[in-house]
Parts: sequence; structure tokens; C-alpha cells
Amino acid sequence: MIYRPSIKIFLFSLCFLLTISFQNCSRFTAKLKKNQDFSFLNFEEQRIPDEDRIDPDCMTKNEYDSCIFFKNPIYQNQEAISDESWGPSQFDHLQVFGVKLRNRSSILLENARVKVLTKKAPRVIIRGTSFKPLASADNSKQLAQVMAYYYSERFFGFFEEALPSAVTSQIFKIIVDDDFTGYVPKANSIHLSESEPGKPLAYDASVLVHFLGLSVAHLASGGRLSPEHIDRNHEDCMSTPNNCCRSAKGCANAILSGVGDYFVALMFPESPSTGQTYANSISGQSVCDITRNLNISSKNTSMDNYYACEDKKGNGQVTALGITYASAWWNSREHLKRIADPHLVSRFDSLFIRHLSDLDGRDTFSSALNKILELDRAMNEAVFSPIIRSEFQKLGIISE
Repeated sequence: MIYRPSIKIFLFSLCFLLTISFQNCSRFTAKLKKNQDFSFLNFEEQRIPDEDRIDPDCMTKNEYDSCIFFKNPIYQNQEAISDESWGPSQFDHLQVFGVKLRNRSSILLENARVKVLTKKAPRVIIRGTSFKPLASADNSKQLAQVMAYYYSERFFGFFEEALPSAVTSQIFKIIVDDDFTGYVPKANSIHLSESEPGKPLAYDASVLVHFLGLSVAHLASGGRLSPEHIDRNHEDCMSTPNNCCRSAKGCANAILSGVGDYFVALMFPESPSTGQTYANSISGQSVCDITRNLNISSKNTSMDNYYACEDKKGNGQVTALGITYASAWWNSREHLKRIADPHLVSRFDSLFIRHLSDLDGRDTFSSALNKILELDRAMNEAVFSPIIRSEFQKLGIISE
């Protein structure tokens, strides 16, 4: 067993700490694939412009601004990377996702919505049209900065029209080489560390998107999901304040974690999995044996996930239980996709984003469902309510 330390995920308002444990990561033996077939990528389902594509000759072509990983190197490799192969020098051949770095407002990696910053390394300066740093030469975290800029720009490019002004009026700061990983509401900043030397979390777009989702939820709710607003549905556990919900009905911190994981699924619907690079697993990170992959864990009930960390005295651990909330939305969306046209799915996505504005620190899964159904009546004449009610109920979430 390889020891993987916990990452402290900070959600500061005045003083608050939410811990998400990264556990159960065993030693991997899969080999790095040198002649990878990328046909598994279905770009019709991804949030990617037509000009950005997988191209093995990316590094030699001027049509791309940069060559990065699609989502992360583990997903592109389609299996874990063995210990003897692990290291940035082994990733260069996976940098075949040719992209444009759109909407930059200066020679820096920033625009009207996002600023990519560093704590230790120099900030990237791009004076020409092409900038293609290699993972093997990334001591200055140049590739990490490019990854953070591209996926944050894509996040806001895709969701912009549905986001409330409380979100779109803000500038999001992303620090790619910090000493901790988390979101700081007071500064509206996302901080990404290295999970271990040579393994920047900025290489995994799912981690960034998760925290972008948390930041959107915080801002959309008007700060009502902040620590000073959370209620007695929470309790301390596993040496961390407010890290567990008191019952399988959930709590605001579990909802918040689930919202982040669901945003990952919306951005990468062919791979609705969080933390693949950190866990070195195509399935993603596992918390108390519950994997944060909505294709795998989407049938777990709230009771299943509530007791997942029982042997660690962590009943109701918010990340594990939050998978229930993400799964309820994901199952509803997948149900809708099977029977409806894309226009209705887009309206459903707008309903999800709009419901974030109604959440607060007193919510449980059930009270959140009540708000969703009420909002659906107001926005869509309850067109989605039968599916939502059915899929939430399958996981043990019932309106009250």
C-alpha cells in the first residue's frame, strides 16, 4: 500500500476547514501506453470547440497555441501509470490535445473572468501566438498554468449564459503551485498544489472544475453556503470540523461537494470522474471505497454512502455522501437524454445552475429537492419534475 496523505480543502469565510481524504490508493502496475488510440474520445459530448482536437503532430503545427492533456494524463492513457513509469518526462507523448488559448486580454494568462497566478514560479508570458511547454521541463509550472487557463476559460465559455450576475461579475484567481488545495471564498481564489513531487493537480482538469463549481455555488447563493450559515445538520468527524452530516438526509457541505462533482460530469460527460491523476486511477479518487465516478457510483443510495466511512468513525462524511447528490442530478440528466432532444437537456442544465442561487447552509437533500421542484414549476411548468422526483427517490431522497 502506498501512503497517500490527505489534502486539506479549505473553504474559508472567516475560519473554516473542509477535509476531503484521498484514500485507498494501491500500487499500480499498468504500463504507460506509447501509441495511444484516442478514438474513445467523443468530442460531440465534450465542451470543446471544433478547432481544438487530438493531433499526434500537435507540437509541430502552427495552428495550435498549445499542446496539453485532454482532461488529464490518466484519462488520455486510459489506465493507471505504473510506479516505474510515473513522472513528468513520461507525459510528453500524451500532450497531443491541440488547443487555442482564447480571449486572453494581455500577454499573461488572464481574461475578463480568470487570472492564472503562481505562488513560487514565474507567471507565463506569451508574446507570440504559440506556447508549447513540455511536462518534462515544467519546473516553472508553465504547462500547469496553461492547463488551468484553458479549462477555466472553457468552463466559463460553456456555462456563461446560464450563470447569474453574482458569478459573472467576479474575477476568479487560480494559483497553480500553492502549498494547499482548495477554494478561498473571501479572495474568490482557487489553490492547487502538487499531490506529490512532479504531480501538479493543475494537470487534472477535473480538480480545477470541481473547485470552480464550488466557487460558482458559493457566489450564486450569495454566500449562504458559507461556514457561518451552516446548521446543526453537520458535525465534526475524522478530525475535521463539519466534515460529516448527521443523517443520510445530507447537509449543505455534502450538497456543495456533490455540486462540484456534478460540474465535472457536465464538463466531461464521457468521463464523469473526479481526481484521476491524484489517485492514478481511471476510475478517479475513492473516499472510503466510494469512487467519485458517476458511472460507477450513481446507483449508491444516500444510506449506502452515509455508512461508507463507518469504520473510520465518519458516518455521513460529506464527500462520500455528496456523491449521492451529484448522482441524483446525473441520473436525472441521463434519463432525460434518453427520451428528449438536446434543447430540453440544455434547459435542464440551466435549472441545475439556477437552483444554486436558492441553496443555503440549512439545506438537506430533501429541502434542496423541494426547492428544485418549486423552481422547475416556475421556470419550466414542472416539465422535469417527474424525472427528478423519480431519480432522486431511487437514491433515497424524498421531498418533504
